[in-house]
Amino acid sequence: MRIRLTPSALALAWSSAVLAGCSEPPTAPPFGGSRVSATQSPAAILVGGVAATRGGWSLVSAGFSHSCGITPSGDAFCWGSNEEGRLGDGTTTSSNVPVHVSGQHHFVSVSAGGLMSCGVTASGEAFCWGDDGVYELGDGGAAGGFSTVPVPVSGGHHFLSVVAGNSQACGVTPGGDAYCWGNNFSGGLGDGTTDNRSVPVLVAGGHHFRSVSPSTFHTCGLTTGGDAYCWGANDFGGLGDGTTTNSDVPVLVQGGHHFVQVAAGDLHSCGLTAGGEAYCWGLNSDGQLGDGTTQASSVPVVVSGVHRFRSVVVAVSRHTCGVAVGGAAFCWGANGEGQLGLGTTTPSSVPAQVLGDHHFLSISTGTSHSCGVAAGGSAFCWGRNGDGQLGNGTTTTSSVPTGVLGPS
Repeated sequence: MRIRLTPSALALAWSSAVLAGCSEPPTAPPFGGSRVSATQSPAAILVGGVAATRGGWSLVSAGFSHSCGITPSGDAFCWGSNEEGRLGDGTTTSSNVPVHVSGQHHFVSVSAGGLMSCGVTASGEAFCWGDDGVYELGDGGAAGGFSTVPVPVSGGHHFLSVVAGNSQACGVTPGGDAYCWGNNFSGGLGDGTTDNRSVPVLVAGGHHFRSVSPSTFHTCGLTTGGDAYCWGANDFGGLGDGTTTNSDVPVLVQGGHHFVQVAAGDLHSCGLTAGGEAYCWGLNSDGQLGDGTTQASSVPVVVSGVHRFRSVVVAVSRHTCGVAVGGAAFCWGANGEGQLGLGTTTPSSVPAQVLGDHHFLSISTGTSHSCGVAAGGSAFCWGRNGDGQLGNGTTTTSSVPTGVLGPS
């Protein structure tokens, strides 16, 4: 169901939510801010005890206050807060267990963002659902509404992947072209402007990208040659170019590193080399760079420890997680809701191993929670759970991993 709201109704709805008292204090300005003003957006599991955990997940993605996952057969499920329909089940009813995303789509990837979610089908079609306050669904419609079911992204592009950020999304085509759409206040769409876009626009520069990762205020991408580029807000050096100057086009990350993975977080970014070394740059107020300090850096700094990582991820968050060779998960940075999975709420400026004897295949970070898929297909989430985003049938926050209920 597609719903369009008038600006006055949107402002009233947001004001009512604030007056009622938000259950999730944001770590950054709230998401979808243009719904209130043109310059400020509303902001953005694994120790036992949950008996009903079972295998059946090939991927999970943690967002602001919801999570999504897909099964090996391509069915998509989401759980947690369903404000503006971000679970995609045709309702706005939140759920602390996975609910099936509407439609007969078979997805190969899914991404939970701020107030919306996106997925790519086996044929390369992209769909998004949830909030459309600043065009983040990419369907060419007017801003200010939302969709409780998946709607196709406009433009006729075929994508290898699409990643949802706070209030924008980006995708990469088989030819290496990167397209972004949605909120462009800080130049995070990379098209040389700061104009919000209701349909995908080509990222400037003529680069051939392997992947693109949007977040709250900026975006990073990895070229087929292993170079990392970032664009958007650069207040704390999150673009990695040695400056704190914003850029609405891609700028090269300094250091001469060749990365196999790069990701943008909430004012910081991280990359992974072929040798398994992790580097991060940008804001470091909670130790999210992992170098043992809380000092921001406008160029990449190596993450502390002797760990060799298979993957390192950061999204709409001020914490970072990685999966080491061997399958152990490590997290570092902000931990106010237990999102590091350490059994505490104490932040860490160096990688700390997530509790539990799990062997992870992948991991994902949300604003105040994290999720991962373990060998065998079981999914786990940990951290904030006020909206049921851990998917374990409760709304109890957990500082240790708890199993996601299996898809049904």
